[in-house]
Amino acid sequence: MLNKKPLGKRGSLQDLIFLMVIMLTLAITIIMATFIAREIGSSGAFDDRGTVNHSAARDIYDVTLDRVIPQFDNIFIGLFIGGLGIILLLSFALRSLTAFFVLGFILTIVLVMLAAIFSNVYDEVADHPTLINTSQDFTAIEFIMSNLPVVILASAMLISIVIYGLFRVGIL
Repeated sequence: MLNKKPLGKRGSLQDLIFLMVIMLTLAITIIMATFIAREIGSSGAFDDRGTVNHSAARDIYDVTLDRVIPQFDNIFIGLFIGGLGIILLLSFALRSLTAFFVLGFILTIVLVMLAAIFSNVYDEVADHPTLINTSQDFTAIEFIMSNLPVVILASAMLISIVIYGLFRVGIL
């Protein structure tokens, strides 16, 4: 039997880059989808045109606006915390020497700079005159994406503690 090392199954600081890209894409997609859904309803798409299922379609649309769209904030938070939790759990499998902490520190600086860029991209999209009313409905997304550099710095510190600190202290 061959002894194979699992590749790509360990959490590291580089995984925060993927998490940031996924969260930025998800935040912009949620804002755009909500804007489009509201525009469809206000454009008269559900005016009575003699169809049999007119009221059923309008009822489904109203349920979507009233119940589904407000949950996007919670879904975003759940995915962010879940992704960060998975990265933290997988980082327990990574053993690294404390000599590599300097590289991790440099990578953390790069991550914070990327987070600032992603935060500015989100702010540019969310503050667009046509999307500003829609983006203000999602307070949790706005909070996380506006404070993304601080959130990523705190996440990187937690991951660094797990990777570099716990092994040397003797906890693991």
